Amino acid sequence: MAYSRPQIRRSLATLPNICRTGVTSILLLVVALSALLPLQAAWAAPPPPFAVASYYISTIDPTTLFNQGCALGQRDRDLPGAQDNLVILAFGAPRGRNGSFGTLLFSNTFAASSQIATAVEAFARGYATCTGEDRASHLRIAIGTSNFGSQVTFSHGRAWAQLVTTVSQRIAAAGHASQVDVVGASDMEPDWNGPATTRAWVDGYASAFTQPLYNFGTAAGCPPFGSCGTSAHPEWTQEDIWYISWGAAPARPLPQIYLADGGNAQQWYQMSLYALTRHQRRMEFVGVLTQHQACQQVGCHPAVANSPQEGWSQFWDLLNSDSRTAQDLRWSADISWQTVGPPTPDLQANGAGTARLSGSLTDVGPVEGNFNYAFSSAVRGGATLGALNLDLTPVADLVVTEVDQLFLETDGATISGLGFLHPRNQPPSFVRTVRFRAHFQANHPGGVGDTFAIGFYDAVTGQKYGELGGPLIAGANTLR
Repeated sequence: MAYSRPQIRRSLATLPNICRTGVTSILLLVVALSALLPLQAAWAAPPPPFAVASYYISTIDPTTLFNQGCALGQRDRDLPGAQDNLVILAFGAPRGRNGSFGTLLFSNTFAASSQIATAVEAFARGYATCTGEDRASHLRIAIGTSNFGSQVTFSHGRAWAQLVTTVSQRIAAAGHASQVDVVGASDMEPDWNGPATTRAWVDGYASAFTQPLYNFGTAAGCPPFGSCGTSAHPEWTQEDIWYISWGAAPARPLPQIYLADGGNAQQWYQMSLYALTRHQRRMEFVGVLTQHQACQQVGCHPAVANSPQEGWSQFWDLLNSDSRTAQDLRWSADISWQTVGPPTPDLQANGAGTARLSGSLTDVGPVEGNFNYAFSSAVRGGATLGALNLDLTPVADLVVTEVDQLFLETDGATISGLGFLHPRNQPPSFVRTVRFRAHFQANHPGGVGDTFAIGFYDAVTGQKYGELGGPLIAGANTLR
């Protein structure tokens, strides 16, 4: 039998004083414990929201962006009822040039903040124009960058906040604010940079923000699978992830839920619990990001190819299985490549086919206690790109996915875990030169005269491909 609160109070009133005191104490204890213990959520899962395409941006041509915004506006116009959309426009890694802040687009071209602002405005204008008489539907644009590279700085973060504010003001001046708004965003991943550098960028954004900052990154290495951090940057902690996603004043989490086995969902569920237990306020999420469309375009391993419905439902179900973290997830976003070329299925990174690479590997000596190798690409004139920056030049088009890692073997000892390979500045196929950021932190006492092999392996299957090998000699050793 269920009792209302007034009924409980009346029942207590009929008990003797000593009994009433004891029962009241027990009830208070139960209420206190309920804040600490997980309870089954009381509602059924709603259907996932419709996932709208987000983009890795390779061109800032205003006409292209207008047309993409217009296509979304036309869709909303033709659907019954009011639609609610979140679109991430990911403009690439932070860069500065000639005194201007901006990014390096996924076409490997620099875009200044002023050009990015114009591109976002064009997308917003296209959407508002093409919704026609539908003035109830809504679009939020997340203006995205990342924590990748050497130019992730406080100053860039501050400039990014100012960029977002400028775009927001221009959208309002154009009369579109009732339908379109903007936020800042960054794909912040422990694989790509350290916590101090990433926090500094977030602090820069916080120093000038008027709009929130969405972290659409990862919690790599975090519980329940470890203590956070990666082989590249093991110094990350849950506190760092909390800060850049929720603790800093503008920060809001929009996590990547890519893994089909639910691993990403578990990590972010644990992050919400961490926020509650350490900071007395659970982490609340604006939605979920998947990469299903990008996988359909260029191929990726099924292990990281959650559909938007799968990613959203995984995370919603887990959060709402626990009363401490139960909440709604407003948006489902699905990232895609803005422009792609023809597929090359015979050279997928699962090991089917071969990928022969050419270039030179040079012993460059120890760096900060670690033995370092530099790989320089023959097509770039043999210039060394730096010990941790690789240009790998396939003789045929090559597809590399997010589960692929670089491996290095010296004298039969495998040094792997160099960090997941994320192709930068272009789609991960259809190009003759693919640049990667790889990380090598394992101590290694070897040197000239070692035998070595370098190539890729699939982190899920362990299968190697694209392998080169030979003796390491002083100077440059050309590999074929």
